[in-house]
Amino acid sequence: MKDMDIAGNYVYSKGYLFLPVSLKRDFLKEEFFYQGERFFLKDEFHISLLCVKNILNEHLEINEERILKAFCEFENKNKSLSFYALSGELRLVKKGERKSIIALCQVSFLEEFFIFLRERLGIQIDTQPTHITLYTLQKNKGIGVNNQQDLENLTSEISSSINPERT
Repeated sequence: MKDMDIAGNYVYSKGYLFLPVSLKRDFLKEEFFYQGERFFLKDEFHISLLCVKNILNEHLEINEERILKAFCEFENKNKSLSFYALSGELRLVKKGERKSIIALCQVSFLEEFFIFLRERLGIQIDTQPTHITLYTLQKNKGIGVNNQQDLENLTSEISSSINPERT
């Protein structure tokens, strides 16, 4: 899987198609303490739109190029997927020794994209829960939350409030 820039502002890297996001860092502390642990603010922010590597593992008849081509086709025919808003919900993600703090968010036209992808590829895939990883226990080491099952099994809600604005 090669890294590449895809139509518009999208990036494909390490098996993920993602949308870089700018947040006003003034609203975010460099460190976030939760349950006695110190989390570090990430150097960059993005929204993972699609975990391509999982689709490839589950559907051997599909290849990477076909998925990315379908995405570009959607972008050319429809309105662009874009960061719409933070939901206001923070979640702690835990997987093994790794932990991170994510903010759930909304992406415009996301459900339409997944409907298009299911039809174009002829496979059943769940809409990916959209979030921005804000803080990580290990510097810049996020944890993939690629489906509803991951959201339910790997995360728990945090009562604290962080509400950065977009730049």
